[in-house]
Amino acid sequence: MSLPQKNTYRLHCFQPGLQYAEILEHWKLVKIGDAVDLIPEPENKENQNAVKVVYQGKPLGYLPRSENRPIADIFKAGLKSYRAKIQSLYFDNPLFEQLEISLTVKKD
Repeated sequence: MSLPQKNTYRLHCFQPGLQYAEILEHWKLVKIGDAVDLIPEPENKENQNAVKVVYQGKPLGYLPRSENRPIADIFKAGLKSYRAKIQSLYFDNPLFEQLEISLTVKKD
């Protein structure tokens, strides 16, 4: 994957998997603008491009399968300078569409 000529690559996606994580108490602390960590899981048996989303040391789920390959490719290419944050919260949506992640990757 080649990155755009600009210095940043941006991705906005909803965070699925919230219904599988035991985060209900932790969920109350989540705020727009809070940082999240992205952890690639190339050894994941379900999806070799899996990227786990972690908030304050607790897993929130994974990036959507439809969006994770470019992000996994960024990590495989060794580009580690990124900023991921909670972009939006939609409490009236289904649980898997309540949290939107924004990712900015800076070219090294």
